Amino acid sequence: MNVPRPWVRLRSAVAYRGAKLEVRVQPATWSGRITVRARVGDAGAGVRRARVRKGRARLTVPAPTVGRMRVDVEVPASGAFAATTAGTSFRTHGRRLAAGSSGADVRALLRGLERLGFHTPGISSHLSVQAADAIVAFQKAYRLPRTYVFDGDDWRRFAKARRVRPRFRRPRLHIEIDKTRQILMVVRKGRVVHILPTSTGATGNTPEGKWKIRWKALATSTWLGSATLFRTMTFKGNEFAIHGFSPVPPFPASHGCARIPLWAADWLYRQSPVGEAVDVYG
Repeated sequence: MNVPRPWVRLRSAVAYRGAKLEVRVQPATWSGRITVRARVGDAGAGVRRARVRKGRARLTVPAPTVGRMRVDVEVPASGAFAATTAGTSFRTHGRRLAAGSSGADVRALLRGLERLGFHTPGISSHLSVQAADAIVAFQKAYRLPRTYVFDGDDWRRFAKARRVRPRFRRPRLHIEIDKTRQILMVVRKGRVVHILPTSTGATGNTPEGKWKIRWKALATSTWLGSATLFRTMTFKGNEFAIHGFSPVPPFPASHGCARIPLWAADWLYRQSPVGEAVDVYG
């Protein structure tokens, strides 16, 4: 029997949006349905079937990763032609995502950030301004440029990222503020379960040490101006607190408190009792 010759041409491969392929089979008189299996390492990523017409078929297979993956094409026996296979490996890349972006890759990114412990405003296929705060928290935590835009280096780090570890495993329930990375971590049973971006004192004056939440207020004013501090949780004296504020820039900018985004402040306030430990370090 004659053996057809298939080969695969990659048209594009965007992580979480799909890999677009063109499969050609020679001779062009071969016709039938081919099966294409996508794989990431040893794991199957999806199966697609397509009809070959005039020696050509176009299709899109799932691409649930950033980095290397493989596709194998199965050409069944047809008429005077024997069955055969062909395959190829390729790398996917991540699309540039910023506030306003939409798509399956946005949803996959937010799900992945939540799995790593980054607090998001919820899972959606639309990247909101609030969700961009989770992006900058990721960039801070892994010491990447703090751009609020998810691009090449961010995707590569995302593909191999492991959950951030706390500096302290005890007490069982506590908050850590890392002034160097400008992140606030909620630690439960020795594990970081939520990470928020923060902005601490511009002069480095946010006091380092072991503190506790002394008192809480839904809102307070400040002697430094007319600004309202939202969901205030004071941890040293009456001057240093964790509170919601706008803006929360990607660098130290406060008068000494630890600012967090307004959209996350009520959530943190409700789940952080008076007496909870707060560890601040540089």
